[in-house]
Amino acid sequence: MRQRSFSLRLLRSACFRRLTGVSVPTFDGMVAQLRAPWEAAERRKAKSGRPREVGGLEDHLLIMLLYYRCYVTQEFIGFFWQVDRSVICRAIRRIERHAQPLLGVSGISCVSGHDGKEGAPPWPDGKTL
Repeated sequence: MRQRSFSLRLLRSACFRRLTGVSVPTFDGMVAQLRAPWEAAERRKAKSGRPREVGGLEDHLLIMLLYYRCYVTQEFIGFFWQVDRSVICRAIRRIERHAQPLLGVSGISCVSGHDGKEGAPPWPDGKTL
């Protein structure tokens, strides 16, 4: 199986921040905070099935951040992970559920049912993507 994950460590810190809106240490902190709910959700899956097509928690979070920060289509992001846009949509929905409390957003699913009029969800420090 080919590796689809992007190595975050290869990106310079400034480049990573421009692409995602967060620094590498902030990203690592977000991953640490999301690890427990992510693993709990993975254990609750009814069937183990195939592995996720876009990788683990880090890739899901990176996809969501790229989607909201760069305002590109899911098809564009899917090109880089070599998957269909529907896979990217599912990945964003999957991580959004866990990231909403971390980002200070409640009750809003930005991918499912998002019409774009509200803009991107705010970050905890009050800034938007």
